[in-house]
Parts: sequence; structure tokens; C-alpha cells
Amino acid sequence: MLHRGRIMVRNDAATNLSPAMYEELVRPFDQRLLDELGGGAIHFCGRGDHLIPKFAGLSGLHAINTTQPALNDVEAIFAGTIDRGINLLGFERDIARQAQQRGRPLHGRVHCW
Repeated sequence: MLHRGRIMVRNDAATNLSPAMYEELVRPFDQRLLDELGGGAIHFCGRGDHLIPKFAGLSGLHAINTTQPALNDVEAIFAGTIDRGINLLGFERDIARQAQQRGRPLHGRVHCW
């Protein structure tokens, strides 16, 4: 998957943290990586919709790769990513298609498998 920047931060374990814990313990390191490597993307598996607002606030974040979007509040993911100009990579095609059928604009920012 191509994205702007030079890093894909893997935050699988961070999704087990509360937003406050992520903010204190992980976010400074994610921001440092994005800054030093010219931006990039974040990956997470499982449920991580509670961290989307924190991820979206990172400077230089150009994309999020989430697997298992069905475990998440998909609208929260859309609102925190594509509505803010952050691309979604490797998203489940069926879920994106259902959102479009409901009239949800995807802004050309959702890459599906």
C-alpha cells in the first residue's frame, strides 16, 4: 500500500489503551516518528475507533490502515479520517460499499481490498 511519508506505525498493542493513556504514553513517540520520517500512516487491528481522534490529531498522518472495521464504529472512523483528509488503506470493500449505499460520501479516500 502506497501512502505519503516514509513510515507505517504499527499500533496493534496501543489499541488496548484508553485515549488518555495513548496520549500520555504512546502519542509522543508516534509524533516523533512521523516528524523525523516525513509523515506516514498508522496501522491497527481489531477495535481502535476510540483512538481515531487521537490519531487524527497527529501532524503528518496521511493514512490509517485498519483491519477488522466491523469491530469498530465505522462512522467514527470515517469522521476521524476521510472527513479530515486522512486516507483509509486496505479497508473492507463490503463495508465501504454499504456506506456508499446509505449515501455516505467517501471522498475518494478509501482504498479497499
